Amino acid sequence: MNKREEQLDKLRELGDWPLNYMFKFIIPNRDEIQDQVKKLFSENAEFSYKLSKEYKYLSVTVTSFIQSPERVLEIYQKASEIKGLYSL
Repeated sequence: MNKREEQLDKLRELGDWPLNYMFKFIIPNRDEIQDQVKKLFSENAEFSYKLSKEYKYLSVTVTSFIQSPERVLEIYQKASEIKGLYSL
């Protein structure tokens, strides 16, 4: 089994899809990067933010209603293309 299939299996174990899924990212504290992250999600997604001690980074938690485990991996793949973003 490849890594993608393992990830999909773990996601399927979370419950019956679709469901609310929580994403966590660390990004540089810049508006344009926040905007790029927001574009990954639908309008109904809920965002919460926490600044780092020195205000250089922003912890972003996103809860969004996601249709499938495959969609979760798609979002993480697109997020990985954002410069300076770390997925947790």
